[in-house]
Amino acid sequence: ALSKRFNTIAAQLNQQNTNINGNLSSMATQVNNLTATIANYNDQISRVSSLQGSPNDLLDKRNEAVRQLSNLVGVDVVEREGNLDVYLKNGQSLVLGKTTNTLETVNSPTDPTRSNLVLNRGTTKIDITNSVSGGEIGGLITYRNDVLEPALNELGRVALVVADRINSQLAQGIDKNGDFGATLFNDINNA
Repeated sequence: ALSKRFNTIAAQLNQQNTNINGNLSSMATQVNNLTATIANYNDQISRVSSLQGSPNDLLDKRNEAVRQLSNLVGVDVVEREGNLDVYLKNGQSLVLGKTTNTLETVNSPTDPTRSNLVLNRGTTKIDITNSVSGGEIGGLITYRNDVLEPALNELGRVALVVADRINSQLAQGIDKNGDFGATLFNDINNA
């Protein structure tokens, strides 16, 4: 019953990790859609401004796209020549005028059960997992790093200590045949 409980808790924590991976992938797609929208509005606004003056409707739509983007990830916005350039809080660009860089999720090189966030700049990909802050994406990564991973690690440590203590206690006892007690829990390295 004890090992089953440890396994149940571990499965629940691992499911949270799986959910975070799925959410990061979905949110990366949403970020990419919004940055493409912002770049498109930058282009339209540049063309309309040179012909007809101030395209207020397009400006409002672009501002709304930036607002939605900022709910997903922390960004800084700089106005340049009528365009809005959008940067992640770590300084990496998402939108420069009419061009965009995209977010992708990839398996972590150190833990294949964990998705990392990379910025695809066309010729290079930069792992930005530990430098993203703000928005829902920043919240998910902070939760995974500061709550979920420590909980999984602590659960593993507690399980090892409990198993070792029980096995040590059993080894001190002698059964009716005069044999020392057998281990109840197997060593994780023997699995």
